[in-house]
Amino acid sequence: MKKLLITIPVAFLATALIAGEMKQGGEHTSSKLEKQFNALDTNGDGNLSRQEADKASTLKQRFAEADVDASGTIEISEYVLHETQEATAAGMNPEAEEEFMQ
Repeated sequence: MKKLLITIPVAFLATALIAGEMKQGGEHTSSKLEKQFNALDTNGDGNLSRQEADKASTLKQRFAEADVDASGTIEISEYVLHETQEATAAGMNPEAEEEFMQ
């Protein structure tokens, strides 16, 4: 039940973030995040294992934090949320955020 209570808001927030992204340079930031996620997801199962996440420095250092539902893997919604939070924590404005996420 606890996982469900955490997963639903995370999925909702990630969906809202993706839907609300401003179109910049002809491509949505969210699609760039999806491409990054897919590049890390080497086995194509739609989740990032700890081994796959180790390829990204911020995920390697903060895997447990990014794995909001504590499932042992990072789903796309968790990845989008994590990367968006990282960009915000770095003090980036929306224009600079896209550059950070490349």
